[in-house]
Amino acid sequence: MDKNRQDMMNEFGDLIKKNIMDHLSVTVDRDADISVSRIIKNNDTMLTALSIREPDLNISPNIYIDGYFEDYTNGRDISDICDEIAAIYMAHRLPEIKGFDISDITDYETVKDRLVTKIVNTKLNSQFLENIPHKEFGDLSVIAQIRLDENMDMSASITVRDDILDRWNVTFDEVIDTANDNDISLTSPRLIPMDRVIESMRLSYDIDQDEFLPDKDEALIPMYVLSTQDKINGAKLLNRQDIMDEIADFMQGDFIALPSSIHEAIIIPADKSTYDVNELSAMVKSINSEVLSKSDVLSDHAYIYSKDSRSLFFEKDGNKIQMKFTKQSADHKRSKGIKERLNRAQIKKDTQIIDNDRNKTGQRSVSRD
Repeated sequence: MDKNRQDMMNEFGDLIKKNIMDHLSVTVDRDADISVSRIIKNNDTMLTALSIREPDLNISPNIYIDGYFEDYTNGRDISDICDEIAAIYMAHRLPEIKGFDISDITDYETVKDRLVTKIVNTKLNSQFLENIPHKEFGDLSVIAQIRLDENMDMSASITVRDDILDRWNVTFDEVIDTANDNDISLTSPRLIPMDRVIESMRLSYDIDQDEFLPDKDEALIPMYVLSTQDKINGAKLLNRQDIMDEIADFMQGDFIALPSSIHEAIIIPADKSTYDVNELSAMVKSINSEVLSKSDVLSDHAYIYSKDSRSLFFEKDGNKIQMKFTKQSADHKRSKGIKERLNRAQIKKDTQIIDNDRNKTGQRSVSRD
């Protein structure tokens, strides 16, 4: 952002701070501290966040105002903007999270069942990862998040930072192991035939598939989308050797994983691809630069999973770089029990498919990072 535009954004932020209290409910503490700051998000994307911190509340949502700034420069009235921001704040001011008091985030025993993983690009997140414990996974890094809740326009989570980990007094290895275990029960994996995804685009990607793997004869196009049931941060499943094993069994051989975003990967049976890995990587890179928003990019590499060696790798400068899973299976037989565990998890937890249209909300999102 150039200096002139940044100055304009600063003035807009000051205007929001000056007017927002008049639009908030009378239940909001008038002594609340209202601030506007620049926050580093995924892939070192800088966003401008409004925070309203009330003295008696331990946490406050960040409301990103970059999109509103664009509206304001295009003539939208500041009062109308403040009305919308106030409504968002009131909706997420006191999140109702069943069985969880958000003030207890410093108690590891309370939050450990809500831990999940997320993978990000290491190079693109050099600033973001400075104060966040992580494990390298090839060209990616695995971080942990406390999963709070989801609704139609928000995925609330808290990224585990160094200060939180220090208060928990546990190792990051323990945290990431727990998060890996929770990934299946809290964010159930799905491998969806591409033709079903294309068809479902008319239905807001609301796909009715009860289990991880589809019927083998269901796919007309030999491509699949690997993601979570709620379609949030689904590319993290690439970090599970058991998931990779089961897909390889399903494909009856090696497969290629194209990281189409942080939320999903496209899976292609290796023997069905008419392109070599370098051509596929070039395609991924082109899509990343021309189609995806910067914050959704995961990697420019196409990944290959070898069924025989049970390894995921990518090619760089003519060399094969093997990825080291943070969630490994001790043996191949163990990896085949995912369906049964998923079924038990579905019975235990009545998971609801939530339509989370990321493109619709754009930068007007709410986060608790």
